[in-house]
Amino acid sequence: AVRYRDRQTEPDADMTVHRIHVDAKGLSNQKDAKGAVKVDLNWAEQGTLALSGEVGLVPLQADMAMKAQALDVRPVQPYINRHLQLVVTKGLLASEGRLKLLPHEADSLDIQYSGQVAMNQFKSVDKPKAADFLNWKSLYLKGVELGTMPFRLTVHEAALTDFYNRLIINADGTSNLAMIMGSTKPSAARESSDSGAPPKTGKREEKERQANIKINTVTLQGGKVDFSDLYVKPHVRLPMSQIGGRVSGLDAIRTHKADVLLKGMVGGNVPMEIKGAINPLIEKPFVDLTIGLKGVDLSPFTPYSGKYLGYKMDKGQLSLDLAYRVADNKLTGKNKVSSPERTKCS
Repeated sequence: AVRYRDRQTEPDADMTVHRIHVDAKGLSNQKDAKGAVKVDLNWAEQGTLALSGEVGLVPLQADMAMKAQALDVRPVQPYINRHLQLVVTKGLLASEGRLKLLPHEADSLDIQYSGQVAMNQFKSVDKPKAADFLNWKSLYLKGVELGTMPFRLTVHEAALTDFYNRLIINADGTSNLAMIMGSTKPSAARESSDSGAPPKTGKREEKERQANIKINTVTLQGGKVDFSDLYVKPHVRLPMSQIGGRVSGLDAIRTHKADVLLKGMVGGNVPMEIKGAINPLIEKPFVDLTIGLKGVDLSPFTPYSGKYLGYKMDKGQLSLDLAYRVADNKLTGKNKVSSPERTKCS
């Protein structure tokens, strides 16, 4: 068994691997010599990892088949804390493919992986309030090609099944998403939108946006998004369900736009369709989407009409065709609103 503790995290990262079994033949410190190695071990409280293949010691290199089953991701929570105000309460990682360690300049290693990856039974809560944030039953990545020197990632197909996301606008104008990402300034997005100036990004953010990431197809099925707006009174809650569809052709390098087609239900009985093109991975994210809603009951939107128009809507229905485009950090929108019946206000 091996216990690993990292005191540079908050709290300390504390991980254990046990029941380690190693078979090795032909290992040598001669340059470019390679031996055969097979490793089997148990990870933390749950999960197994098996590696087998060739290993060289001088320089360090490896080419091994890898199979991971039901690896508990909770022990890596201290590393998540560095970037997100998010607590992972459950998650099991599985993978099957090929792992390579290749010598790189300046005594570093290019870590490469090709194969399939799955994250199942994932559950998370926001750290400040311990409220549900993002859950899913299955996330399956097929045809993964990963490298680290430089960073590059290609995914042939990503499939997300039975997912749930909680989105909240708080009473002070902040959102739970911004809080998780580390930003709690309620006016930041509004100020950049009102001024017409592009949002400021640091060198690190620009570098990450320019990373070589390609995802050919993203398939969504059985999704739920629970939206609440606590900024207006009375509060607004708008649940969306049965969300499914496809996003095709995400690419961080090319200016190619990914095709989007999503369908679902709003409030349990209103059909919703989102279609168009996006590319959130490029330096200046691009969005060109139309959102169609047919026969929307207006009563849940009474807090908005009361706050911004001075009238409360007692009853009525609307059909909405909304078009939004973001290009060169500028947002434009065209909205078509029609009412099949008379709306009653008070």
